[in-house]
Amino acid sequence: MEYQFMIDLPYLKAEEVMEKLAIEGFFNTYFDKPIEVTRNENRYAYKIEETRHVCLYVISESASPESTVDVLSKLLEIERDKITYQQHGNQDWQQTIPIIPINESWEIISPGHKPVPLSIRSYLIQWAGSEPELMKQRKTALE
Repeated sequence: MEYQFMIDLPYLKAEEVMEKLAIEGFFNTYFDKPIEVTRNENRYAYKIEETRHVCLYVISESASPESTVDVLSKLLEIERDKITYQQHGNQDWQQTIPIIPINESWEIISPGHKPVPLSIRSYLIQWAGSEPELMKQRKTALE
């Protein structure tokens, strides 16, 4: 299971801490830079506020998040209470695309779909009455 661990620390120490974590095998780490947007003669600018604290995020697969908190607190020499965590959901970014017929010989299909032989396809179009009706029937058959 994947967990996201959050550690509050000074911005100036964030890069150093990320290097320590990488050495120990925690590669999926990031933090948001503390920027302040300002206006100037060229419209907008920003400056990094180096005195602020940032939240360092560490994403790790762990069977026991409590043991990971122990490892992080020992490694970074901070109290366990300063490290919080929550379950980090995996997102499936692959979305199916509809079947797009190009001509009688070619069609674009999603990787999860199985192609229908064209001889059967033309028969099914005649049987179903129209291309959109065939698509509906094919979609329900695949589900």
